Amino acid sequence: MISLQIARENPEIESEMLAAVDEVLSAGQMMSSASKEFADDPCSSVKRGNMVSIVKFKDNAAMMSDNLFMTNFRFELPEVYYQR
Repeated sequence: MISLQIARENPEIESEMLAAVDEVLSAGQMMSSASKEFADDPCSSVKRGNMVSIVKFKDNAAMMSDNLFMTNFRFELPEVYYQR
């Protein structure tokens, strides 16, 4: 998994990155379970609501992970990019 590799290669953010990865994996497991329940009974508003909540949680966790990554790394664009 690329996020684990990034965490290991950058010890200064390793603990935060691993925590973010754990959150995303946990949300993925919840989403998998909720989607199976929803597929069994797609007319249930409770199951649909659970599915929507989990998707929102996973999106938020992914955004937090992305923000952490972007705030700790600086990317330099190649000179060619500026010559357009």
